[in-house]
Parts: sequence; structure tokens; C-alpha cells
Amino acid sequence: MPNKRYFYISTCKIGTPDGPGVNEATFFEAARLTLGDRFIPLGICHGSQREIESKSSWRKSIDFTLMQLKAFISTLRWRIVSETDEPLIVRLGLLPVGFAIGVVGTKKKIHIKTIGDLSFLTRGNISGFRKLVWRCLSYYHLRVWHYVLRKAHTADVCTPELKQRLAESFGSNLVKKCTVIPNGIDPMRFQCRGRARLEREKRAGQSEVVLGYCGGAPIQRGGWHIIRAVQQLRQEGWCARGLVAGGDEKALRGVAEQQSVDEWVCIKGRVPAEEIPDLIGQIDIGVALDSGWRANLVGNSYQKVNQYLACGAEVIMTPTGDRNLASLGSVRVVNPEAMQLFVAAVKDLARRPWTERLLDAQDARRFVVETRGAVAIVNARLDWISSFG
Repeated sequence: MPNKRYFYISTCKIGTPDGPGVNEATFFEAARLTLGDRFIPLGICHGSQREIESKSSWRKSIDFTLMQLKAFISTLRWRIVSETDEPLIVRLGLLPVGFAIGVVGTKKKIHIKTIGDLSFLTRGNISGFRKLVWRCLSYYHLRVWHYVLRKAHTADVCTPELKQRLAESFGSNLVKKCTVIPNGIDPMRFQCRGRARLEREKRAGQSEVVLGYCGGAPIQRGGWHIIRAVQQLRQEGWCARGLVAGGDEKALRGVAEQQSVDEWVCIKGRVPAEEIPDLIGQIDIGVALDSGWRANLVGNSYQKVNQYLACGAEVIMTPTGDRNLASLGSVRVVNPEAMQLFVAAVKDLARRPWTERLLDAQDARRFVVETRGAVAIVNARLDWISSFG
């Protein structure tokens, strides 16, 4: 059916400054560009940049209830207006009850995209009555997810580690319909910036190196490494600076002050998502060193690596990252527990001839755009859906 339509429902608000909101906005625009009128969103909610920080718990609870109702109604609309082989692509979050009720009895094709960490409710230092409540919530959360996964024809996650978590929770047979598809990036937003500075400095014989992380939970993903590396490099005579954006501001400032490098490490805290490309353009080496427990549980922050490389920056990442990315000349792989290896990787990248660094940066951007660009990721998802008939 060459003119087959693809319907889309998301229980995540598009455009909010958290990861799901930003990633769904990227997918939404790429799907519209790829499919045109054949991409039909149903009941989509668009969020704002300040939404997550400004709403109280009870307002979030009301929003959650309304979102479940909207997902239920949108699912019924899809069942009514779609043809038999016109799939529904859906992004689901916590306790997707509305969607689960909406698909009862249907045998139409459903693809669940970008399944996240479903076990997050069981982690954290929670005690007393609250712990009992969260355990009950987690139990029903997993039961509902088990049901919707059984109803789905296909699904995807963004890291192999998340696929392994699904297999542990629901069994390997159910996960056979699931593949790994990373989140895509918008190549028009993430473009090579700041390379002119690198070229100018290298021609002048200067050796400044700027380490950076831009994204959520930086203290778990390399912010601490950046601060320690800047301290050590400056003690060794390097002109090193750091830039960290995305949260954990108070904790990171404390570490920077303790290491006496607060003058040389810019801790920006949370910033609007639209500022991230310009911030990445200011760094030479992007850091994606997820802490050991996080990397083993949900995988490396692929999205950060893709964004860094698309902007022309070099990257230091963990061994659990994408092996295809790890083979690029602009990338070095180190164990996040080995601080000295991290510093050595910084020196290795920074000491290379500037012409080599620029050529590798161009090759890396080309690879990321062709294989991790939002349109390429949409096509990969459509191919996976089609492969199941």
C-alpha cells in the first residue's frame, strides 16, 4: 500500500525541556517532513520551555489524568479512521492506562517507540509508607506495560541495555519484536560551530582545550570528570577550561570550588533547549561518561555523542556506547572509573594536528547526519515496522 498512512500518539508533551519532550519534537518534525500528509498525529499536546519547573505536584497529577483520557480518545479515533494495515506509532510514559484500555480487542498494527527505563520506580532511597505506595505503583506500571507490549506488533528502544532490561522484565520472546533505534538529531540545529576558533588557535600555536557537557544529569554523565580534568591539566601547564550545562548546578559548583577551578569551569545549570547547539559550539571535546551503574542500566548517552559530533566537537565516551561511533577518529573510549585514562584521552585528542582534527570532525558529522539524523532515524523505524508485514 504505497500511500499508507501512519498515525501518531504521544503521552509525552512535545517541546518540554526534558529529554522526552525534545526528542519527540525532533521525531515529530522529521516524520512530517518524511511522510507529509501520510503522517497523522492524534491528540498531540505541545508543552512549553518552563512547564516542568513551574507546575506543582497536584497540577502534574491533573495533567497526567487528562493525558490518559486524551490517549484513550485518540486511540479510539485511530481504530475508527484507519485502514487495517495503517499502523499507529505511539510514545508512552508512566502507567499508560488510557492507551491500554483503548487498544483492548484490536488487532491493528501498533508500534511502541523509544521505550525508556521501566524500572525507575523501584530505585531511590524511599522508606515508610511512601515506599509501599511506590512499590504498588511500580507493580501496576509494569503490568500495564506488559499488556501493551503484548498488543504491539513492533517496538524500539534507544540502547541495547534498555532492551536487555525489557527482556529481564518481560521475557526474551516478547522482546523479539523490539529493536534498537537511537534518538535522532536535527542536523539543521546541530551544525559545526566553533571550529574556526580551533583553526585560528592551532595556526597561532596555542593549545587551549575546552571540555564540555550539555544535557541532563551532568553530575552522573561527566560533569565531575570535566572539573577534575581541568584541575589536573592546569596544574600541568595546559590552558584548559570547562563548560557544564543541564542541571546539578549547586553540587557541581561545590566541586569546582573545592578543586579551586571555579574560575575556569563555567557551570550554567539548566538552560533552554534551543541554547544547547550554541553551547556545544563553544567546546572542543564533548564528554559522555555516564556513571557505571547508569551506563550498565540504561546505556550511554548516545544523544549527547551524536550532538557533539554533529557540531564538530570531539568526544570521550564510555565503553558501553555505540561501537560504530567509537570507531570514528574524533572519538575516544575510556572507563569512567579511570580518571587518569580520561585525562590521557583529552591530551591525545588535543595534541593532534589541527588539520587532522578538522578532517575527522567533518567525517564524524557526515556519518552522524547520514545515520543518526532525524530523517534517517524515521526511515529506520518505518523499515522495522514494515519488516513485520
